[in-house]
Amino acid sequence: MNGFKKNKGIVLELTSLLDVIMIMLFWVMTDVSASADSQKEDAKAQVQAVTQQLEEQKQKSADELKNLREDMQKQIDEAYKKAESINSNAAKNQQALDGYTQGMLISLDMRNENGTDKLYISRNDEDIMTVTPDEDISGRLISLFEGLGAADGEVMLAAVVYDGDAVLYRNMRIVETAVQAVSDKYENVYFTYINTSK
Repeated sequence: MNGFKKNKGIVLELTSLLDVIMIMLFWVMTDVSASADSQKEDAKAQVQAVTQQLEEQKQKSADELKNLREDMQKQIDEAYKKAESINSNAAKNQQALDGYTQGMLISLDMRNENGTDKLYISRNDEDIMTVTPDEDISGRLISLFEGLGAADGEVMLAAVVYDGDAVLYRNMRIVETAVQAVSDKYENVYFTYINTSK
């Protein structure tokens, strides 16, 4: 031996180190897999929640649309009924105007005869009744117009003819009050006043 010592070197045992690395790698992969599964479940839950919200909104929108359609249909029906009523009223008004042009008119002729005011009522130039101011003119006129069809909605045109110089003012006021009572009761009866005084 010449005095030199041989250095054998350091031998590292890597087998156990590889085991630890493999265990750590396995643990990390397991943790990542578990985390992925958890995220997948969370995503599924979120998707289900969003799907449920969308279904609820869809149902709510469908209900609102149904209500809107029903309201629209009601409005259309009401408008149609109003249009029918307008057409019916227009036809009745036209019929009354046609009758007026042909002389079919209810005439309330207030005359003073021998110092006494009398109201002569005629239709189409046919005398119906004569009333004096001391009678219940309102009641008689309402009964008359009801009998002539005012209660059934028939449009009627009537003229109150009087001589302002001959009839008494208070008696004309009684007639006007009676005519107003008929107008208040029947909206389809129309009156006009004709003063024949010069």
